[in-house]
Amino acid sequence: MDDSERSPQRHAPRWGQRVRTMPQAQAQQVHAEPNYMAVFYWLAALTVIEVVVTFLPLTKLAIGAILVVLAFSKAALVALYFMHLKFERRTLLLIAVTPVLLCVFLMLMLVPDKIVRAQHSAAMSTQAPMSR
Repeated sequence: MDDSERSPQRHAPRWGQRVRTMPQAQAQQVHAEPNYMAVFYWLAALTVIEVVVTFLPLTKLAIGAILVVLAFSKAALVALYFMHLKFERRTLLLIAVTPVLLCVFLMLMLVPDKIVRAQHSAAMSTQAPMSR
């Protein structure tokens, strides 16, 4: 029996593992190259806008809020394109949502303590001072 008559040796997939043919596996890896120069120009434009915003006759709070939004925009561009996170939706979602959910959970766990502490402080302030 020559090589053309043999069937390819197949390994049994592990439990829960999807079996993919070779073109499917390769197609998952391929993504379009981002235009790095366009991202660079966007980052440069956002930097110029940040400098201009600092000279606008606005309150410090408004300037700070605008600068924070612009900084988050620049950070998102860098993370999405230069760190190639744009092409990893599921992983990025998991990384971003997990700490947010944990933070909300921890904040909600502190609410009963805050309520009890406020009630205890109010009760202590209404009590008469102890005499010796």
